[in-house]
Amino acid sequence: LSEHIEEFSQRLIFCLISLFLITIVCFADVKEIVRLFQAPAIGVKFLQFAPGEYFFASVKIAFFCGILISSPLILYQILLYLIPGLTKNERDIVLPVSLGYRDPDVDHAVREQLTCGISFSLATELEAELAEQIINIIPSAEMVRFGKNGTDATSASIRLARAFTGRDKVIVCGYHGWQDWYIGSTTRDKGVPPLYKKLTFSVPFNDLGAVRKLLREHSGEFAAMILEPMSSIEPVAEYLNELKALLHKHGVLLIFDEVVTGFRYSLGGAQSLFGVTPDLSSFGKGLGNGMPISAIVGRADIMKQMEEVFVSGTFGGESLSLAAAIAVIKKMHREPVIETLWNTGDVLAVKVNKLITQYNLDQVITLNGCSPWIILNFAVYQNVETSAVRTLFVAEMLKRGVLILNSHNICYAHNSTDIEKVVSAYDGALRVIREAFDSGSFKEWLNYPAIDPVFQVRKL
Repeated sequence: LSEHIEEFSQRLIFCLISLFLITIVCFADVKEIVRLFQAPAIGVKFLQFAPGEYFFASVKIAFFCGILISSPLILYQILLYLIPGLTKNERDIVLPVSLGYRDPDVDHAVREQLTCGISFSLATELEAELAEQIINIIPSAEMVRFGKNGTDATSASIRLARAFTGRDKVIVCGYHGWQDWYIGSTTRDKGVPPLYKKLTFSVPFNDLGAVRKLLREHSGEFAAMILEPMSSIEPVAEYLNELKALLHKHGVLLIFDEVVTGFRYSLGGAQSLFGVTPDLSSFGKGLGNGMPISAIVGRADIMKQMEEVFVSGTFGGESLSLAAAIAVIKKMHREPVIETLWNTGDVLAVKVNKLITQYNLDQVITLNGCSPWIILNFAVYQNVETSAVRTLFVAEMLKRGVLILNSHNICYAHNSTDIEKVVSAYDGALRVIREAFDSGSFKEWLNYPAIDPVFQVRKL
């Protein structure tokens, strides 16, 4: 509370000073300016000034008129400064923004830290403070190391697992970043040496049989399995527990990629939600509310490998993002952020599902995943490819003021007005899609090339 009072006082002082200056400018020579404008003709009145006074009279008139015209804008900017978020109309939320754009608590923390510096030679108290908070809320966190993005966190986890086990091969399940060790296992593998591809094996989610098969065929060769504990589909009963037991039986570490699920499904991540503690975890996105920060956490005996495993970056300890993350966690403790993400996402999903049914598009579009992050799945229908349907959907939503691709990226700032706007856009977009199918010539409704995904890893 004291921080908010201090910030409000600073804003109020700024506004009072601004209003005082405007008053001085506007009324210092108001009698003389009024006298000038009362002349039958301004040009005639100018003739009454001595030659040296022409310039000063012109300046006064121009300055007065300029202030008169710009005063509404100046006052508007003062209000924006006095009331943070007055014009928060931005609702095209990207996934890392868990609280919302220009969140006052996060912005205040960043501004405060900015006055103290950004990057330093040694670690700051902020790193220790944030690490302690993370250890207190994330079950798998006994030690913490910070990075700047999700790929930093997942790649560091894999390197740690390899160092700890002395093995090279890894199993992947989901999307884990752009580094060679992972991206070489996808269709976007150009530029990745063949050697890396031989070390990474992909399995479907919820498929213990596929994992057993790999462990049997490559006995004693796998260092770890990294997976998103949930994305477009939920784990089946006991899948995560049984997976952990199976991996440990073969000396393989379990790594949760919580770059998406962390600070969204639960304050302690999906591992807290499902009650399964992995050996290592990777966090990012929602941790900084849009600021570039990620974290590698895990068992102390594994994390101590960091003393010899080289994981470093110039901006690993950058203080603005650390301050933002601390503010995010404090707010999530203080306010019902996670609960609101679930409730808001559920309200939107229910209304959208009703519209999908209303327009008889249940075979075309389905909503999958949990309420804080719903993923849209498009299916082939009447021989129309999914890319064509998705493209028409995106274009029609954009026409109605909603930027969306294939997911509901819910944030804490979303309110009932935002939801109704999105639902209204859905209503119009789904109506057009229905009409396009009914016309028998769907592609004629597309005035642009269909959007094809770069690659797909989160499959139903």
